[in-house]
Amino acid sequence: MPVFPIVLQRAGYGGTESGIVVGAFSFTAIFLRPFVGTLVDRFQRKIFMLAGIGIFVIAPLLYITTSSLVLLTVYRLLHGLGLAAYTVSSLVTITEIVPRERLARAVAVYATCVSLAVGFGPTVGMKLAASASFKLVVLIPSLAAALAFILILRLPGSQVMAVREERQPFLAVLASRDVLFPSLIFASCSCTQGGVMSFLPLAIAHLASTGIASLFFLIFSLVIIFVRLTMGGLSDKVGRVMVIVPAVSLIALGMMGLSVLHTPAFLIAVAVVYGLGYGLSYPTLNVYVVEHAPAGSRGTALGIFSASVDTGYFLGPILTGLLSDFFSYRGAFFALAWLPLLTLLLFLYVLFRACGRIPSGRPEVGLRAGGHESMSPGD
Repeated sequence: MPVFPIVLQRAGYGGTESGIVVGAFSFTAIFLRPFVGTLVDRFQRKIFMLAGIGIFVIAPLLYITTSSLVLLTVYRLLHGLGLAAYTVSSLVTITEIVPRERLARAVAVYATCVSLAVGFGPTVGMKLAASASFKLVVLIPSLAAALAFILILRLPGSQVMAVREERQPFLAVLASRDVLFPSLIFASCSCTQGGVMSFLPLAIAHLASTGIASLFFLIFSLVIIFVRLTMGGLSDKVGRVMVIVPAVSLIALGMMGLSVLHTPAFLIAVAVVYGLGYGLSYPTLNVYVVEHAPAGSRGTALGIFSASVDTGYFLGPILTGLLSDFFSYRGAFFALAWLPLLTLLLFLYVLFRACGRIPSGRPEVGLRAGGHESMSPGD
């Protein structure tokens, strides 16, 4: 993604054209995930995993076959479809092969691998782009995808489960409180990250000479990786809601911290707090959706939740930019801090109205994620 604008600029295209080509990938990756999820509920998961990775093998090679802006946009749309297909089908596969009492830890490991790739890939791509041809730059991710394709071939094919529950229509799954509200919560959380990633360097421009923005992002990423590898299974022991509440609260606290006076030491502390909340929130909310979604519509539910993640990344920079025009960057961060808090409070209110109390969301030990049982809101 950071290489494409450079290549397009060399080809004579402007910022608008580059934005369209680069953004086309995210468009299909976001909006097709729920649709892919409905298909995953009906067919073998492995088929979609192989199809998604197969697209990742082919799409980078297509980029070097044309300089047409239209074709490049089409290829980026295809590439995004590959991400949608693989993300949803691989998450559903995890829920089927991992025991319920270790599901949060498994999802945390999965998310950590994604974080490592997102952090490592752009760095390598930029270094290669500075000294190698574009053909070599796109060949490496294509070869990496080919290796992933071989690894997936070694997985046993998972048949569609024969569940007692009928598959529900997409809108019915979306309207379910146990899918809609966790998705809204993490969309709000990822919205804050999108805003921070885009505008923190500008917000602390007075500290630019210290390189503190880069240090903030580095510490934030390291904390996420550490937390997910060491504490990712915390909700397996104490309950999902018991982790969701403090994790989302830490994200809000971190955003409020960014809205006050900035010093290097304070920003490092905020990066730790923000990373701790973010590292715990994703796997816990994800598993909550898995456990409470109808067994016959689990792929649809995970497709909706996955789309909410990227939707937040998409809206975050837009909202932060708009708010900064009325207030300041710090004021925008303070306003964004209330998004995850408000969605969390709404979620807890709905749970309380439904159950007469706030359930802890403790998992049932021995119940497999791929089983036929459907958990009640109070379980």
